[in-house]
Amino acid sequence: MAQLKGSLSWHPQQRHDDVIIQRRFGENTSTHVVKQIYAVTYPGHSDQGTERGSYDEAERIALTLAEEKGLSVWYEENPQDGRRTLVKSFRNSN
Repeated sequence: MAQLKGSLSWHPQQRHDDVIIQRRFGENTSTHVVKQIYAVTYPGHSDQGTERGSYDEAERIALTLAEEKGLSVWYEENPQDGRRTLVKSFRNSN
């Protein structure tokens, strides 16, 4: 069997149990001002209370959660198109 030379890059694929940071829009009920918010979502957990006003804060929460659970974090800018970008993976590559 021939040996592979060079480095192999491992790119995780999204799984159903991964953590997702979703960009959403919310409206202040009294002023009707629309603002951008970020929700941290994952299966079996309500995203109630996980919405943040800044991406950095949402990412920090998502990365902490994913590291604890050995999952990957994905960013979904537009939930309607279904495309997600890998932020970081804490999965074992084996």
